[in-house]
Amino acid sequence: MSRENPDSETSSPGTVASILSRLKPTGELTDQIIKGGLWATALNVSDRALVLVELVILGRVLGPSQYGLISMCILTIIALRRFTHLGFDEAIIQKPSENVDDYFDTIWTIRVLRGVLVAGVMFAVGPLIASLWGEPRVSEFLRLTGLVLFFVGLQNPAVVYLRKDLEFDKELVFKLSGTVVEFVIAIVLVYRYQTVWAFVIGRIAAEAMRAVVSFKLTSYSPRFDVDVQQTKHLLGYGQWIFSAGLIGFLIGEGDDVFVGWLLGSGALAIYQMSYKISNTPATEISQVLTSVMFPAFSKLQNDIDALRETYKRTVQISSLFSFPAAFGIALVAPEFVHLAFGEEWQSAIVVIQILAGWGLLRSVGHTSGPLLNAVGRPKTVTKIQIVKLSLIAVLIYPVTEAWGIVGTGLLITGNAFVVLPWSLFIVARELETTIHDLLRPTFIPFGASVAMSLVVLATANALPTLPALAALCVKVLLGVLAYVLALAVMLRFVDNSVAELVETVLQSFSN
Repeated sequence: MSRENPDSETSSPGTVASILSRLKPTGELTDQIIKGGLWATALNVSDRALVLVELVILGRVLGPSQYGLISMCILTIIALRRFTHLGFDEAIIQKPSENVDDYFDTIWTIRVLRGVLVAGVMFAVGPLIASLWGEPRVSEFLRLTGLVLFFVGLQNPAVVYLRKDLEFDKELVFKLSGTVVEFVIAIVLVYRYQTVWAFVIGRIAAEAMRAVVSFKLTSYSPRFDVDVQQTKHLLGYGQWIFSAGLIGFLIGEGDDVFVGWLLGSGALAIYQMSYKISNTPATEISQVLTSVMFPAFSKLQNDIDALRETYKRTVQISSLFSFPAAFGIALVAPEFVHLAFGEEWQSAIVVIQILAGWGLLRSVGHTSGPLLNAVGRPKTVTKIQIVKLSLIAVLIYPVTEAWGIVGTGLLITGNAFVVLPWSLFIVARELETTIHDLLRPTFIPFGASVAMSLVVLATANALPTLPALAALCVKVLLGVLAYVLALAVMLRFVDNSVAELVETVLQSFSN
């Protein structure tokens, strides 16, 4: 993909200079970031909705025992991606320079070689990993999971420009092309054959499709070539992204691995599905924002005032949607599990409700990592992750042994509650402000979410027992109305900053 000279006098209104001039301490968001955020929202909502529906269907058709094998495959794929992730994309996005074409040959060559190596290793050691799980049925599935990384390695590295330049409309096409292919293949195969192969084949096909689409969306054609100096530069920044990714896997998926090893595939299926349901809405909202704001933070890394105001606005938007989503999931968990999965999955209800609290905390905590990475502090992110991991490692065996997956869920949620204040303290110091100032944008969404919960619980207790579907519909409708009303009242008498935010969004499109 060809790039224009950033110093050109003929730069358009959408150039970096225009973006920075509008991201000043007034708190206004630029048209590019707002529209990029909306495209990113469309991307994540569409992508995660399809993935979640796919997994729910697989879980209902196959049951916890067979779905546990899918969970093991998912964890293996995540581990392969994390353990071989070198942070090249983050290093490219963080660079102030607009033209990074020179790096793409090196990046692509390394990724292709990595994919070939991983595919070969997984084919050889799949049975060994299955024996470590204590689940021989998963052996053949694991042997082919390496093909996922093989096709990821073939993807054109120039697609990083879609994130670097906030072109999330094109990234929507890139990501969804694979997700749609996986969804169709997996659903057709699972209904026809009732087999775990439905997921494995679908996931491999998804990354193969993205490899094809990546070359259609970019004009750059990478070739095999490795520049030693470029590799050293990329690894210099990426080593901390790599380290944080390894630790992040142990924090985010280590509990899943431990549950599968200690309690078996059935418990793993229920625990992992509980996580997917409880965390997807809240954390995906925050991930939408962080995917947009990492490149935006990087462009603002030398303007502390604009960076502070943009970060606070990010927290505000995240909490506005993530908080009611987390509270709402906890409220409707009994009806949802009964309708979507059936009696085999009833033990997931309590775990969903516990992990919904984790999702709420993560929606705030997710904003700190992109900011610290953007200002060149990936080492600090790694240190925070190490502290989280240490707390989990010390306590996970006794709590899981004593209380099963409920104990594991309590540990993960409690760990986030303990570490979040420390990470916010680091961010506050970086932005030359206080934790209270950073969290102030969350007060009204939190209050409105609590009010929503009280209204829903009071009404549900007052009404006669309803069928599960009717109860679910009543709770959802009542919750939405109660939250909107509580939010409107609080904004009217306490703070009108959210109204100003909406006006900014509308103004960006009228322009």
